Amino acid sequence: ECADLAAVLAHSSATMVFGHSFGGLVGLELALRGHSGIGRLAVYEPAVSINGVFTTDWLPELDLAVADGRIEDAVIAVMRGLELLGPIRDLPMRLQRAMAKVIMRGGVEDDMRLLLPTVHAEVATAVGLDSTGDRYAGVDVDTLLLTGERGPVYLREVAETLDRVMPRAEWDVVPRCTHTAPDTEAPA
Repeated sequence: ECADLAAVLAHSSATMVFGHSFGGLVGLELALRGHSGIGRLAVYEPAVSINGVFTTDWLPELDLAVADGRIEDAVIAVMRGLELLGPIRDLPMRLQRAMAKVIMRGGVEDDMRLLLPTVHAEVATAVGLDSTGDRYAGVDVDTLLLTGERGPVYLREVAETLDRVMPRAEWDVVPRCTHTAPDTEAPA
């Protein structure tokens, strides 16, 4: 993933990188490796695992749902596993499935069918890079860390840690937004 991002930067001559979730982790990792093509970095709720915040016990449920083509159940497994359900986490499963169908309206279902099979590897990568956060102290790039006011609490804690350890980082909370803000809620 870092090689892909480096190739895009080289081909486009871009110097600013924006990464959301796993893309945020990729941007941070490339910057950590000292890639000179990144002039400025902005990450929204990066999928950085600090002190074991990411769990993997839900991945078999995800894998089974993906293999069986049960897209709503796969979406719910991801949302549960990554603590993205918010207030609907306590609803009965049939209502959670109904919410998943609503989330996937407007062509999102096709995107989810393509993205869901990648989630296991992305989570495994984040878990494999788990640290106290100090590993990112070497990121020597102006970095804007963003979290949504309604995003998962653990991702705010990750951003707070990164803000503390990264010498050129600034952290801000985007009002009224959840984890999907860059895609669906408030891309601007």
